[in-house]
Amino acid sequence: MRLLGIHPGPLLYTKVFLRLEPLGLELVAAAARCAGHTVRLIDLQVEDHRAYFRLLHVWRPDVVAFSCNYLANVPEIVDLAKATKARFPRTFVCVRGHSASFTATALIEHGKGAICVLKGEGEAGMPLMLAAIETGTDVTAVPGAVTAVSKGPPPSFVHWLVSPERALEDLRSIREPGVFIVDDDSTARAIGGYLCVQSRRSPEAGASGTRRTFRSTSPDK
Repeated sequence: MRLLGIHPGPLLYTKVFLRLEPLGLELVAAAARCAGHTVRLIDLQVEDHRAYFRLLHVWRPDVVAFSCNYLANVPEIVDLAKATKARFPRTFVCVRGHSASFTATALIEHGKGAICVLKGEGEAGMPLMLAAIETGTDVTAVPGAVTAVSKGPPPSFVHWLVSPERALEDLRSIREPGVFIVDDDSTARAIGGYLCVQSRRSPEAGASGTRRTFRSTSPDK
């Protein structure tokens, strides 16, 4: 299946100070790719809504997944989700992220039936949801899935609470964090347990500059 992951636009302070790469979304994208799906990402911190709808029209993803880490992004996500469903009614729209998990009922209500919320950690839940959609299984059988009609079992998680060592192994199994599929101007790779992100569209580096940042994939660092 074709999955398009979307990071919402920048908030006021990020416009003024900094914009961070959507590392959580990148890991979710990589987990989906490891499960055999074709994945692309678009970061609305650096792209606009016209670019998003242009990508929808050209690439025609089966599923679009919005990352909702901040409550302030909820109105934008709801508006884009409804517009996406209106233009592409056969596209499945879901929202994930910790703020989505806390506000699932409100998101679904304001989304007018256009949204499915996936609670829990996307690295664990997204491959299960994609498998359900691909096979025609009711998505509310997926742990953490919530729709206007029903909700699934309790959400699934990377195994932090059960075993930190198991959690670390789960994350290490995602060999290629997904920034490398953002667009033709961004690349990323894992180097010695760290995520190296290289982007030519960094606001710190300027339109033609390059920025590199490093993030550890270990919960101990």
